[in-house]
Amino acid sequence: AFFHANHSALASRKSSPRVTNEAVQKA
Repeated sequence: AFFHANHSALASRKSSPRVTNEAVQKA
């Protein structure tokens, strides 16, 4: 799950850093 979240965060960060932060908080 962590690896998947990390990969998703990377792609999200490229598009929107704010989305990554939100994803991290959810995790």
